[in-house]
Amino acid sequence: MALTNNSKNILDKIQWRAIAQQPTNNYIQNAGAVGTGFTYDRRSRNYANPNKYAFIQSTTQFQIYTSVTNGWITRQFSTTIGGTVSSAVGWNFQPSGGPTGSISGSSAFPTGSATSTTLWLNSITTTNVDIGQLADRGDGIGFILRVTDNNSGSSGKTEERKIIANTSGSTIQVTLNEPLTFTPTSGSRYELLSGKLWILSTGVSKEWRNHDIATGVTSAALSTTNLVATVGAVFNDLVILDESYVPYNRYPGEGFVVGASTYDSGSWIKSCLLATATAAGTITGQSAAGDATLVANQYRNFQIRIVEDTTTPNANGQRRRISSHTAGPSPVYTLASNWTVTPSSTCKFVIENDNDKIIFLTNSATVYNYNIGANTWDTSTWASRTSFPSTAGLGSEQIYGAVDPTLNVKPSMIYSTRATGAGGNPMDVLDISAASTGVWSSYPMTSGYTQIISPSLGMGFVYDGISKEGRYAYFISPIQSLTGPVGIFRLDLKTREIVSITPIPTTVGQTSDSITNKLCLSTLIDGSTALSFLHCRIPQNNAGSFFEAALIV
Repeated sequence: MALTNNSKNILDKIQWRAIAQQPTNNYIQNAGAVGTGFTYDRRSRNYANPNKYAFIQSTTQFQIYTSVTNGWITRQFSTTIGGTVSSAVGWNFQPSGGPTGSISGSSAFPTGSATSTTLWLNSITTTNVDIGQLADRGDGIGFILRVTDNNSGSSGKTEERKIIANTSGSTIQVTLNEPLTFTPTSGSRYELLSGKLWILSTGVSKEWRNHDIATGVTSAALSTTNLVATVGAVFNDLVILDESYVPYNRYPGEGFVVGASTYDSGSWIKSCLLATATAAGTITGQSAAGDATLVANQYRNFQIRIVEDTTTPNANGQRRRISSHTAGPSPVYTLASNWTVTPSSTCKFVIENDNDKIIFLTNSATVYNYNIGANTWDTSTWASRTSFPSTAGLGSEQIYGAVDPTLNVKPSMIYSTRATGAGGNPMDVLDISAASTGVWSSYPMTSGYTQIISPSLGMGFVYDGISKEGRYAYFISPIQSLTGPVGIFRLDLKTREIVSITPIPTTVGQTSDSITNKLCLSTLIDGSTALSFLHCRIPQNNAGSFFEAALIV
């Protein structure tokens, strides 16, 4: 279903309003607010967690702003973060990064038997989950559970539901808001789509960790081998290629191309593609509609995920990276590795982001790639940058939400800002599908505006992939020496036009947290209407004044 907006140009104007101020050093567990960098859940529809996560200068805690209640609270990391934790720290939210494991069948249940509405999840955490902890993510709505039935004799289906209740312990019973259409077999896979925060501290002693949102467990230090020796300013230069990020008119789980079939059921039904042939290392798409109109390699370096296979249930749920594919009717996708179990020739599948990759961009030509499953960094997955910023920490975003038949804007594009002088070009683009390791290019914007929006430390850069057909990104102008209202600019990704929007009616009270990202977004979806809200933090004397504007035009 397409998402619309009923605002009227000229009549309706963007206006800023002050919302709950971020706590000061002496408020809420001495949290401190200098160096706040925001990250948040960018999923569409009602999949998105409403919380905005604000990193602070602390190795033990972070702050959360909840847009539903307009309030702040402090949460703890379960282990102390190493490295240098300051205003340059980088982190980003991975929507599909929650706990995974197996479902207990009736013989393994602590009590009772598996049903379509009540399941036992094995080893969801290393510590105990409290009663009801998974049934409220901060807005009274439970986390989403994906069940992949993929054992011999199983249904071969994939379905998602919200958790409305859970027991305590490390192996827990969950109750779902709607029954599944099958009773899961013992050993089938579950994925809690609750999200992780990936954290990169700075300096020579940098650390790379993640923090699980649903269970509150912070990981041990992960590998930094092959990562840059000294991590400088980061903020939102971590780009997570999550499978839940889809075009503005799609549901998470539908991927970037919809075709002749559907999967899941009830209010959770989703569109997907229908295979016409499979082999050990390939899968063939539709002969008409759906992916039959793709150009060659349009989704190279994305992934195929099997979402239903009732003929070969063991093949259900497999993910494989696309190394290349043909064009036109019945496109053949060649995979980077063979199937473990070859799916049937009539299985259902989706094309999504490669859920195993995180990209880290710095102020050098090298592009660092993290492989989540293997816990390894490399510098060979992506092409080196041909031009690069002299300063790190400027911001990068994948343009996953736009739909453009001309392919001038497409989800394979990652936009990365860089500091330039007047008349320069403040944007580069990595197209991850243009070659086996992607291709970098310069992205010229409308001339005459680069001096006032030239990126530097202290600017923010966010992409709205849901409202306005996913065509706009937003900048905040550099604020270190700003003495008047804070300027905000909008980039139209389809036309490359930059316009200013209503400035924030305040002045900057301090400059000590100039490095971090000060922008984040919330989106209200009511039926087919989508309205995004831009949030901006203005540093004020070791605290943070927080402002919000509805992006109605």
